[in-house]
Amino acid sequence: MCQCCLNQKRLRTSTLTVEEFIVGKRSQTKVVLLYMNDIIEPSLVTTITTKINELNIDILTSSQQLQELISEHPFTLFPLTDYTSRPDYCVECLNQGRFILIIDGQPTAIVAPTTLLVQVKTAEDSNLPFFYVSFERILRIGGFFLSILIPGFWVALSTVNIEQIPFSLLATISVSRLGLPLSATMEMFLMLALFELFHESGVRLPKAVGQTVAVVGGLIVGDAAIRAGLTSPTMLVVAATTSVASFTLVNQALTGAVTVLRFVILILSSFLGIYGLIIGFIMTTALLSSLESFGIPYMNDFSPATLNKMVVSFLKKPWKWASKRNESTIDQTRKGGQT
Repeated sequence: MCQCCLNQKRLRTSTLTVEEFIVGKRSQTKVVLLYMNDIIEPSLVTTITTKINELNIDILTSSQQLQELISEHPFTLFPLTDYTSRPDYCVECLNQGRFILIIDGQPTAIVAPTTLLVQVKTAEDSNLPFFYVSFERILRIGGFFLSILIPGFWVALSTVNIEQIPFSLLATISVSRLGLPLSATMEMFLMLALFELFHESGVRLPKAVGQTVAVVGGLIVGDAAIRAGLTSPTMLVVAATTSVASFTLVNQALTGAVTVLRFVILILSSFLGIYGLIIGFIMTTALLSSLESFGIPYMNDFSPATLNKMVVSFLKKPWKWASKRNESTIDQTRKGGQT
């Protein structure tokens, strides 16, 4: 298996452990588990090996299938594992006390355990200056919350909590909505669905033009909808901002979860206003807090909410200062160790 060899080539250490499993009575698919036995928590290895050995299926066809089979919460919206096709990122994850699952014939490897903030980090972060990466991470986290909350917030203000809008802005909104056949909620649903449609078509197009079509195409059709009297300019601006904010997310599974939550909070906000927005935010936080990825809380980076932990989680330290691993490992010292 090419990916396994590439990882072993980058980690010439006796502590790198490779275990092989055969999954699928008919397919006889080879699954390789990689971890650093002097870093990873032993109970984590026991958990994942037990889950793989207990699998009783005919055919294993994809990484996503294996993710769902070994997941503790198979019906959750949020991804409880990460994925990558880059050996350098695999090595970085192994050094952080995670394990790697490689399926024979699949281009991507499964990385676990994971947390919410790990989902907004990219493999390129290690190759860029720490101040730039720190700024980009803050943008991604902001994009995550903006993509979920902005549509519901705007609909809540423009339909239920109108008294919270400044008078000059309220006058502009009122004039722009004259003669429109749809309510503000239906307008927002229409515009968000339009941008999602273009986003999906952009994924199927060549990479060079995919995102351009997703954004520019939505703006062009949205402008045509304004001229046709189907929607207002403010709704187009909010929908476009939401779409652009969602592009900051690097994990497609996380993007799908954000899309579902966006529509749920939009529905709550259209009925209950700001209270619906707050209820939706609390429900999302409660859902995230209830999740675990192989025994690691999904919100582990936020609890306990100490200044040092927040800085380490949100920002990237210079390599000279990055001397400690996370708390869920045996060996928390990055420098030195066994060879």
